[in-house]
Amino acid sequence: MNSNHHLTFKIGFWSCILFALSGVGYAFGMVALLLAFPIPQWRGVSETISTFSQSYIHFYSLCQTMAFISAPLFIVMLCCIHEYASDARKILTRISICFGIIFTVLSSMNYFVQFSVVRLSILKGQFEGLEQFVQWNPNSAFYSLNLLGWTLFLGLSSFFIAPIFLKEKKGNLIKWLLILNGITCVLGTVAVVFEIMIYLAIYPLLMTVLITTASVLVGMVFRRRMFE
Repeated sequence: MNSNHHLTFKIGFWSCILFALSGVGYAFGMVALLLAFPIPQWRGVSETISTFSQSYIHFYSLCQTMAFISAPLFIVMLCCIHEYASDARKILTRISICFGIIFTVLSSMNYFVQFSVVRLSILKGQFEGLEQFVQWNPNSAFYSLNLLGWTLFLGLSSFFIAPIFLKEKKGNLIKWLLILNGITCVLGTVAVVFEIMIYLAIYPLLMTVLITTASVLVGMVFRRRMFE
């Protein structure tokens, strides 16, 4: 095997596994958070934040850090998929990478603001001007930008890499997992626009299961190719 290809498959395998672990870590962290603390109801900056304990804020920031890590790992994974793809299908992976970059920028920007500026401002009791930045506010700009990344652009990126692995043993399963993830994500965009809160409540779980399972299967493909 070409040493460059071996490096691609090695990086691809670890990016897939770490992406999956960060997604699972975020999911388990959020479930634990919901079990340990009541779901905050938005009633304005001061009133809502005054109900949070420091433990809640720190634990929530830890969950956000996991989501922050997952976005650049997704781009690394896409780049490795691009190197793996046949020449005829590299146009699909290029398009997927472009949408993935938009997703990563929106997601990373939101989460970094949340666990840095927003967290520190709350701990200092400085609430003024936070209303459009805090993710707990369903009418804030950053809530909307984050969901734009995790719904529309993650969904579009998933659609375009779906057919890349068809020649593999579990390629058809990977394809349908990514297509279903794309549909789930794009429907999330619709749910945001029309405030379909029931769907937004279940969407993160569906998306996490689909994209995490797909990334693990892609990682298995890369691992197998490492030893061929």
